[in-house]
Amino acid sequence: LVLCGHKHGVNRRVSDIDDDGDGKTDRQVYQLLCNYQGAKQGGQGYMCLLKFDFGEGKIDVRSYSPLLNMYKGGEKENFTIPIGF
Repeated sequence: LVLCGHKHGVNRRVSDIDDDGDGKTDRQVYQLLCNYQGAKQGGQGYMCLLKFDFGEGKIDVRSYSPLLNMYKGGEKENFTIPIGF
């Protein structure tokens, strides 16, 4: 998991990694960019919240503003990352 900021915007990328060179994906690396400050009113307080649920094997990603007391409702802002050990 790679977390990024600084550049204005919200996006994600999933990179398939072939660790042993056999042509099959061994793992995926999720890269998340979350920086709302370029939006109106300096981003309205939005931030990305990550909830780690090791029992279910997932990370829930949600964008929330305590200023507005609301979640953003887009696919870029709300998604789940599977994790495994």
